[in-house]
Amino acid sequence: MEHRWNQLTEKLIASVSVREKWWNRICLALTGKEGRRHYYNLENLEKRFTLFETISHRLCNPQAVALAMFLQHLHYDPRLPGISEELTLATLEEFIADAEQAIPELISDLRELIEAALINSTPVHLTPEAVGSGDVHYFLDIDMAVLGSSSSEYAETLTMMREEYGFTSDVDYFELRLKVLRYFLQIPNIYATEDFRNRYNEKARDNIINEISNIEDRLKTIRASP
Repeated sequence: MEHRWNQLTEKLIASVSVREKWWNRICLALTGKEGRRHYYNLENLEKRFTLFETISHRLCNPQAVALAMFLQHLHYDPRLPGISEELTLATLEEFIADAEQAIPELISDLRELIEAALINSTPVHLTPEAVGSGDVHYFLDIDMAVLGSSSSEYAETLTMMREEYGFTSDVDYFELRLKVLRYFLQIPNIYATEDFRNRYNEKARDNIINEISNIEDRLKTIRASP
């Protein structure tokens, strides 16, 4: 990943030490203090870049998408809703200031991608039968691909996500999780692009429905306990 980062930034940031500063910052953020990064970590980033490689030829600005993938989850912290988003935008501006050789188009595209990641949807996701083919659609679909993963990989993801919310009770976590899952079933399109929709949509809906059922059963058990 370090090699990929250097390739992405060597023409944007002249100073080797500044590029190294950002790489160290990424590593520290995705490793997490006190081992708190269970899901959005370096391993997760590598998996998402594996998907990126399969669709990079469809992107208008693959450099912007790749940079956004490095920067989008640096401040992920479910304990700090709202603050994490503010920190992400502030860090983006820090990076743009350091990327003194970046062209305006790259900066504009990078801002658009990071801002979309904070909302995590586009009009295409919310419009029946709509299909997206823009960079932002592929960028968001890469993050959502895990919903359509195999049953075993999905189960591993659920374990890691629960660990991210280790500061909450089971009841609070499961109720929050139900809201998220039901939202995915309510919107017309979990995936914006045809590529990801064809590949993951059916399995994603199966995974979500099964998880909802399992959570509802667990909540009944918890609430029935003395």
